[in-house]
Amino acid sequence: MADKKVSDTISQQQKSRQEFLELKRMQKGEIAPEPKPSEIAIVPKTFKEKLQNYWFHFKWHTITTVLCIAVFIFCVCECSAKPNWDMQVVYFSYTSVLDNQIEAVSNYLEGFAEDINGDGEININVVNCSVSEDDINSPYSRNILTKLQSMLFAEHTAILYITDEKSITYFENDKLKNFFYTDQLKFGDDFYAATKNEQLGELPEGLQIAARKVEGTAFENNKTAEKIQGHALKLLEKLKGKT
Repeated sequence: MADKKVSDTISQQQKSRQEFLELKRMQKGEIAPEPKPSEIAIVPKTFKEKLQNYWFHFKWHTITTVLCIAVFIFCVCECSAKPNWDMQVVYFSYTSVLDNQIEAVSNYLEGFAEDINGDGEININVVNCSVSEDDINSPYSRNILTKLQSMLFAEHTAILYITDEKSITYFENDKLKNFFYTDQLKFGDDFYAATKNEQLGELPEGLQIAARKVEGTAFENNKTAEKIQGHALKLLEKLKGKT
């Protein structure tokens, strides 16, 4: 038993001496120091550990990438779902009408239109800018008039304008002087019969339609606006037989 204790003591002394010598060599730069436990990389082994390690290092990269993909898919779906209009028509009257009545106007005008964009379909979007003359200063009416202004000065596909005998005076100010390219064409009985709604009745009397100018405006060099204007004039010629 005593021999074993002596042997253990000698082993510990040898080990201590060996560690002392290695420490001296490290201090002299003869050997590289061993890494600290905190510096030793823990290599993930299981799938769960690998997943946790990836999420720890690349969490925000992954979240950003997923969000970008989601936004891209949303934009593609929105663009594919949006109808490809051949032209837009602005309906501006001082008698408020509902959108389902406006849809009937679209259907009626499509019977006189052509496939301008070549997609095999005829789609006309009639933009409802009608307001009540008795409520012209309300926030809703002001929003509608703002939308009208946007159509007037920023929408090159809106060449045809439907107005009534009162709303046409809106275009008599200096800013919109000589706005129209053609004279106002009043709708006839055929139009009112086609757009009559069983619940809401007929649209207001005195509605008329005309094409706006492209020349001398911000759309003058816009090939699409010029093309739509040509088709709009053809549509008006066909409508003359129904007035």
